[in-house]
Amino acid sequence: GPWQDLEHDLLALKPVAIREGLEGDAAAVAGLVAAAHGGDWEAVLGHPCAEPVAAALRAEQLGSTLADLRAAVDKATETVVSSGPGGVTVALAIAVGALQAFCRINWTGPKAPASWAEVSLVHPDNDGEDDEPTPLLKAIREDLGIDGEPLSDHARGAGMLWLSTVVLAQISCKTPTGFIWQARAGFAWQRALHDANDRGLGYAPTLLRRCVETFAVALHHFSILPSEAFNAVRRDFVRTEITLTMPLDLAEDEIDSLMPLPEAPQFEGQTWEHQALPALVKACLLVELVVRLSFYGRTRGVQETLKAACSHLDFDYKLSALMGIKRAHQKVAHAQLTCMTRSVTREGGGSGEAAPNQLKLSEIDDMTDILERPRLEVDALEEGWSVDAPLDAPELCILLAVCQWKWLGANPNDELMHHEVNALAMRAVALPAQPKEAEGEGMMLASNWLVFSTALWFKCRAEFSRIKTRERAVFQFEVLVNQYSDEKPSGQHRLLFSHALPFPARWHAQQELGKRMCM
Repeated sequence: GPWQDLEHDLLALKPVAIREGLEGDAAAVAGLVAAAHGGDWEAVLGHPCAEPVAAALRAEQLGSTLADLRAAVDKATETVVSSGPGGVTVALAIAVGALQAFCRINWTGPKAPASWAEVSLVHPDNDGEDDEPTPLLKAIREDLGIDGEPLSDHARGAGMLWLSTVVLAQISCKTPTGFIWQARAGFAWQRALHDANDRGLGYAPTLLRRCVETFAVALHHFSILPSEAFNAVRRDFVRTEITLTMPLDLAEDEIDSLMPLPEAPQFEGQTWEHQALPALVKACLLVELVVRLSFYGRTRGVQETLKAACSHLDFDYKLSALMGIKRAHQKVAHAQLTCMTRSVTREGGGSGEAAPNQLKLSEIDDMTDILERPRLEVDALEEGWSVDAPLDAPELCILLAVCQWKWLGANPNDELMHHEVNALAMRAVALPAQPKEAEGEGMMLASNWLVFSTALWFKCRAEFSRIKTRERAVFQFEVLVNQYSDEKPSGQHRLLFSHALPFPARWHAQQELGKRMCM
């Protein structure tokens, strides 16, 4: 029906256009869905369908307690849900809009406009590190502490995250796509905690179960995650519990037989037509799972999940060696670790924008003879495989998830890991030879701005280990940190793949830049 179509629009990997042929309430809600998808918080709260929630968040509520605010939001959500057949979709769009706005403020940029302060008490900049929060916003930040882990002092727009989690908790059992957004909100919440990092600190078990275990169960129930991959993922969650009372030398199939069967997700009055979900979206949902598994160090199911994601896109990759040279005057070719890909040409999967500024080695050192990328003997490539053909954004997300998995699964000083990540990142930053003109955005090169930025981030990490490229890596880190404040591309474009990418939060990026500059 039209309501599930609109919920699918919230998951789209390209800017949402209002569907043609919608009538009545569905046509009205379509505008709210488009605003929520793009993280336009002002447009979300200004939409007539969101009026009950907007009223609960107006400035006159600033003097209320957190309990009063929660009661007002719960009542407003109930009013929205009971307003008609599309009430659940409206409530979901409001929660998604709040989450997208929170991610824009803390991950992707650009900075939120000051006009947001006029439509909601959860203004992004009045509870940041530069200003003293109001008593209510301070209570919200304290309420977002979970499992003994407080929210980071650097996280802005805490009220938006709080609102999103409160609304999603109320409606997640009423809509089949609610589990996706609950998992996304849970992982954003996890990464916004004070001590959270990708090396084992600041983990909240409640959020781990929500954004990985429950998410994997739902993906398997809807046949998006194959059984083989699902069983591998589950082993990481039951092994400790089982081996407390069982012998330690159990085989994998014996552990599988001891694992309790998961409960299928239950939804009130709806069935999900998940077959209508595009293959690109299914692949990116699996990539999200890989990113989270890598973050938490639960990597048993990563390879099988990656294989499932590749199958949705008819895509494949491998790391192998090709003969080539790295220096301009090098005469003898040596084996170069290279990432090769094989894919089917398709349309869609992200709109193009001007690529983020990619510094060249010659700009840093005009005497260098190091080539930007190895000059390879491509005649030895197998048919169908490529080392430089531009890839679609979902395919690049798979390569960047592999980067995350390898980076976190090895010692940070492991040279082989650095070579593998560098090969994957170099493949991901390959751009088409001819840019295209995009109306209002200038020339298009990268398939997606944030995807390309993440590829550059991993490229810098790998290059920092080489003395010849270390200086360029630091300057590139600085460019990536500073581009948060750039006005273009738009926030809507930056958010398209934000949940499927391991791009660091604004304060984590600044912290890593500071450490690299001091080394």
